[in-house]
Amino acid sequence: MDIRSKEKSMALRRVSPLIAALALAIAAPAHAQDDSSTISIGVGIQKVISVPGVARIAIGDRSVADVEVAGDSQILLIGQSEGATTLLVWKSTGARLAYLIRVQRNAPNETIIRGDQEAARRP
Repeated sequence: MDIRSKEKSMALRRVSPLIAALALAIAAPAHAQDDSSTISIGVGIQKVISVPGVARIAIGDRSVADVEVAGDSQILLIGQSEGATTLLVWKSTGARLAYLIRVQRNAPNETIIRGDQEAARRP
């Protein structure tokens, strides 16, 4: 191996860790902004989600759940049919939140009372 080849090889060994560190630094903020959680809701049930500074929303499958922005700090979630979908929320700060939405015939934390009574939550 001649001197130039050795110099190139040594330069690559020094630069490779820097490139890897730079790639991690660029990728990290995207993950730091992602706040994932799961929301369970029943078919035909509406739920208000409070998210201050809502700028934009997107739902993966509108046949499972529908969403509407209700002001700049609330999202109305409506269970349409059984299944799962994702809800993405972009805030005015640039942060992005991701939710897994599970719609069930009767969500585990929802109790529907028939008759003149309103829907009630179990603790």
